[in-house]
Amino acid sequence: MLKKLVALIAIVSLTLIPISPVNAAVKAGTACPKAGNTAIASGKTFTCIQSGKKLVWDKGKENNPSNSNGLSTSSTAQNSIPALTKPISFENLDPYWTSVTAYQNVRNFAQEQAKPNLISQIYLSPNLGNRPYESYLYGLEEIAKLWGPIFKSPNINIILFTELDSDWIDQKQKDLMGKYLRNPSSQLQSNRLKESGCNIGGFYLPNLIVFCVKDDKQISSRENLKLAAYSAFPHEYTHFVGMTSPEINNLGIDSIGRLSACWFWEGSATFYGYAIAGKSLDKFDQYRLSSLHDFLYTYDQRRNQQLGTLIKKLQENNPETVIDLFRELENDVGSCKEIHNAYALGEMATETLVAIYGQTGINNLILEFGKSNNWPEAFQKTFGLSLTDFYIKITPYLASQAKLF
Repeated sequence: MLKKLVALIAIVSLTLIPISPVNAAVKAGTACPKAGNTAIASGKTFTCIQSGKKLVWDKGKENNPSNSNGLSTSSTAQNSIPALTKPISFENLDPYWTSVTAYQNVRNFAQEQAKPNLISQIYLSPNLGNRPYESYLYGLEEIAKLWGPIFKSPNINIILFTELDSDWIDQKQKDLMGKYLRNPSSQLQSNRLKESGCNIGGFYLPNLIVFCVKDDKQISSRENLKLAAYSAFPHEYTHFVGMTSPEINNLGIDSIGRLSACWFWEGSATFYGYAIAGKSLDKFDQYRLSSLHDFLYTYDQRRNQQLGTLIKKLQENNPETVIDLFRELENDVGSCKEIHNAYALGEMATETLVAIYGQTGINNLILEFGKSNNWPEAFQKTFGLSLTDFYIKITPYLASQAKLF
């Protein structure tokens, strides 16, 4: 049981802002891994080419400009977007309208909710200075309203710090986590800073959310970092709700039984981060696609295979491939080893659920799971289809999204 609890503490405090090295250094003329590989960065698609004896990124091609909803604003592309004449269903998971509908459903639902009885304590580190920490608190009230129907009186501690505050943040964690600090080597931020730099954030038991705040120049330098900052709080707050809300589940907050399948646990948090952040980012679709692209590249990196292999597999529109990928995530409750796949595939899967069933459908799923603590059974009872059938039905949508990367 102790090992399970340690695993649980780890999973609820995983890195919030995973920065893939694939695009971090993508720039014309810089080294690249393999000829023919492509990468998206700064609004361009770069291709790895042979230049003399070296492999380097080419000059890149400008991607089509995007509007905040998600597709090119060129007249040709606009004319190719079918009008939405009926509600989204599994039979018409359009690559444009599905995500647009899902995000709008979330925002509309949040607007309709009463303001929850939110109690928040915010701690600022000594070296925070003029860093834009407000970016990491974006959407605080909106996400609390969204989850208000199933978490009416949240009480949360929020810590914002920098890479210069190792000792300070460690002490704050010790003070606020108490008995839940069971694995200091992985939970304390000083150790995580050594491993990942100021690219971290997470939720920790019992009610603590922490973020390492980058400076403004760093956040503005890359699309993914801006999206990560704006989506940070909604993402972690979603975990906070799942692990601590008494309305959801009567199990203890340190019970591994509160964790749903990895793809939903991490994918839904990513989705809600995007849904809240997206309305304030002019190039949201570009940021979204770039992030999902990078997440899926990590799967290839872990296997030392050509970058883009997984994306090409998704493009093949093969249900068996999708079933295998989701089952890998479904059976990995607690450790979530393929967390980047959970971010990407789970985000897109959640899009389809919210587009079709709305936020009420998600709430029903979470509450049903809280009653039985049986994920397949709760899914079947809520939506009337098995998980396997769901994976088959969303396969074409995943293929259509992968073709946009």
